[in-house]
Amino acid sequence: MVLVEDTAVAAGLLPIGGLREHLRLGTGFASDSLQDGLLEACLRASLAQIEGRTGQALLRRSFTWRIWSWATREGQPIPIAPVVSLTRLEEVAGDGTATEIGAERYGLGRLGGVPVLLGRGAGLPEVPVDGHLRLVFEAGLGADWAGVPVDLRQAVMIQAARFYEDRGLGADAGGGGGLAPAVLALIGPYLPARLGAARGLA
Repeated sequence: MVLVEDTAVAAGLLPIGGLREHLRLGTGFASDSLQDGLLEACLRASLAQIEGRTGQALLRRSFTWRIWSWATREGQPIPIAPVVSLTRLEEVAGDGTATEIGAERYGLGRLGGVPVLLGRGAGLPEVPVDGHLRLVFEAGLGADWAGVPVDLRQAVMIQAARFYEDRGLGADAGGGGGLAPAVLALIGPYLPARLGAARGLA
């Protein structure tokens, strides 16, 4: 199974000005925007690291999930949360021909906070021989930065500041990119639940 981000987070949704203030960089000068590219890169790296650790998309966007087999046709956990909506499920033949599957054959459920693609009737559609299934969906906690929970916003800021301050340093010098202790504390409530029932569907 492969998960692909279809739409990158737009630069306008990233709190570049907020990170500048967090770092106490100078303002009011003509050169204020000279570091915006670096600040954006630090925010994107922080966002990716925190999303990877929590299994949650902070900002809403579209994803495509390619599936070559099911653990069970009753339901399959979706690898990122929270899922806002299912756009379409397609059967993709070996030659790349895609056929959309009727929405009456599947649906979205949740198990212990984990989003699950559920089969209806006879269960999830069979995966075609020499092909795969392709699910397109939207996921994310907030449509914009203000919609992201405040503790996760703070975690992104702290980690982005660490990337900024450690830029150019090797791992031995502290630039390895590990999560700061304060970040780990902030994201703790959002870490994936290891539920036995969820594992049974994984």
